[in-house]
Amino acid sequence: KALSIILQQNQHKKIAVHFLDHEMWGPIKKHHGNREILIWVHGAEIQPWHRRIFNYENDGQLQKAKVESEKRVRFWKPILNEPLEKLKFIFVSQYFAEEVMEDYGVELSAETYEIIHNPIDTAKFQYHAKPDSQRKKLLSIRPYASKKYANDLTVKALIELSKKKFFDEL
Repeated sequence: KALSIILQQNQHKKIAVHFLDHEMWGPIKKHHGNREILIWVHGAEIQPWHRRIFNYENDGQLQKAKVESEKRVRFWKPILNEPLEKLKFIFVSQYFAEEVMEDYGVELSAETYEIIHNPIDTAKFQYHAKPDSQRKKLLSIRPYASKKYANDLTVKALIELSKKKFFDEL
């Protein structure tokens, strides 16, 4: 209701949306007027169940995920297949954009989407050539809240490294 009022009463030039859902889409579709709509597409809000199968630990979770997935597909399919005028999708990679297009059986035109990679603050994280003495210093920084980040592969790599003679030097 609040979004509907804001879109009716204000003349913003653009509408930028993260994690679009059904509740947001109704007012945006109804009141977008002549405004450009930018929709950031991240993953969980659009991907079908089989893209995140690693999240389900039992059949009950998988069945629930399939039901939710069907709802997501029904929601996103018309948006992707018949995009509104001045609507643009923003993806974090070309690979992800192509994955979404494959999942939904659509070929988005170059005008309807862009790739904006997750940025790295190069003022804080500048590249510096490292001396050989640092080649055995390992650091892994990633969220552990989701299996999406393949932390299991990092653990497997460390276990394999632990079998090497030089492991104590790491």
